Amino acid sequence: MTDDVSITNRIKEKWDDIKQMVRQECRLTYISYLTWIEPLEFLVFRGSDLYTVST
Repeated sequence: MTDDVSITNRIKEKWDDIKQMVRQECRLTYISYLTWIEPLEFLVFRGSDLYTVST
């Protein structure tokens, strides 16, 4: 469980960078990014699952 906490903290710190990387790697248009990726907020990492919520 400690590993999940440290991974969760690292993901939280880098969340905006991760979203930008998804945009670039998937070659998303600006409007697609704004619609589907930008609103996602990171919640927690457990096991091998990453949980998000859309605002």
